[in-house]
Amino acid sequence: MAAYGVLINASTDTAALSNPSVTTTEPTTAVHNVSGRTMARLCFGGTDAANETVNYQVILWFVSWLDDTKVWTPVLAAKGAFTLGTTALPTSLIAANGLFADTITETLAQPGSIARSPANDSIATLDIDLRDAELIQVETDRDTAATAYTMIQLSDREIGGFSDIEVAGVGMATSALQTAANTDLDTLLLYVSPPVQTALGAAATTTSTSWDTDTAELTLPANAVFVDVYCTTETYILCNTSADDPAVTPSCYPLLATSRIPCRGQTKLHYKAKTDAGTISGTAFCTA
Repeated sequence: MAAYGVLINASTDTAALSNPSVTTTEPTTAVHNVSGRTMARLCFGGTDAANETVNYQVILWFVSWLDDTKVWTPVLAAKGAFTLGTTALPTSLIAANGLFADTITETLAQPGSIARSPANDSIATLDIDLRDAELIQVETDRDTAATAYTMIQLSDREIGGFSDIEVAGVGMATSALQTAANTDLDTLLLYVSPPVQTALGAAATTTSTSWDTDTAELTLPANAVFVDVYCTTETYILCNTSADDPAVTPSCYPLLATSRIPCRGQTKLHYKAKTDAGTISGTAFCTA
């Protein structure tokens, strides 16, 4: 990975950031030649006080030829705003009194962008998959800050090395803050870090030979991904979001069995014994 260089130095631009257009003129403002590299890491900064903000956008430029004319095609790779912390920018790179950004709010969240936004006066970074582009360009609108800075570092590391397993379009490698409302990702995180377990308690069951509107229910905790349910008799069980849904045929679980039931996005656990009355209890496993 190459050393950091300064791409934007004390910019005072305040123009609104607009969508770039195809052009036959090579971009020259705040651009860096990619030189076959696969990833760029950006650090942002500015003056003159903590908690001031700067808007930014990152453009990848691809070159092609049309009738002996060089054509530059832009792809918007990232866009959002960063907030200054209190950590000083190194004077070896920029003038004194500059501050690193500690928060990045990436609103475009394109596949191949990873924002690390630690806040608390730490240094935030934005990684961009260069996707065989010829040039990378950063534009800023200083918003409430006095000036804006951007530092760039190029690397041969594959951005795909940060990807989530089998999460298409919404995982860590694609969203701004490495978060996603994705079942597979949430379930994976339960095994990476300890899950939050919530006991559902024990409840008596009534009997019925079919699913009907007299269903008893337990409320599931927020962020529940799956629930382990223990039944003392053969029991119909259904997870959904409504008070009752007799039109949906639930699963029937065996006598004295502990069954693991997916419940991501559901709020109710419905139950009814098939033939003999008994009890039902369970533990919900939730993301933190």
